[in-house]
Amino acid sequence: MRLRIYKTGDQKPLPLYENAAKTESGTAVIMVISKLATKATAADDVTLVNHKGVNIEYGDTMQAIDYDPINGNFMISYAFPLAEMRYVNSVTLESASNV
Repeated sequence: MRLRIYKTGDQKPLPLYENAAKTESGTAVIMVISKLATKATAADDVTLVNHKGVNIEYGDTMQAIDYDPINGNFMISYAFPLAEMRYVNSVTLESASNV
């Protein structure tokens, strides 16, 4: 699944994160969810896809995913975040092809 955020009036998604050199950025959170995933296996069965379309498992130098089994929440963190929530007007949740 793909999650993107938008600023009011913009059709282009806001950049979410960048690399340390500020030469690459990503505009979506893309998660691959195993069709066999359950709450008990969620930490192992959900991975991230980077801005280049590569499955990076649980993270790389730009982004990472963590799972809280107590409340069932996934948390995505960025080493160099860009988008500020005060600019976010809308969020889209889309189906995405499996990488």
